[in-house]
Amino acid sequence: MKQRAEQFFTSRRVRDRAAILTLVGTLLLVSPIAGIFQIDAKIGGIPVTLLYLFAVWALLIAVTALLSRQMTDDATPGEMPPDGRADRQRNADTPP
Repeated sequence: MKQRAEQFFTSRRVRDRAAILTLVGTLLLVSPIAGIFQIDAKIGGIPVTLLYLFAVWALLIAVTALLSRQMTDDATPGEMPPDGRADRQRNADTPP
């Protein structure tokens, strides 16, 4: 039972991190934040704005890949809360 509870809360933490990643990614790519990098400078012949956008994009993809790997490792079929209420409900609904 303890292992099941730990697995549930680990899965919950990963999902929370995915939601936070979505918010952070949105904030980093919205116009006011991205506008900070709208300068005429170039690095290696590439505009800084373009480098910023692609760096954020690549970082979001990398972190999403790590989170998705954790989600698939932690996922179990019929994942339930540690108190098992959903199990009792499902068993009560099915005929004997």
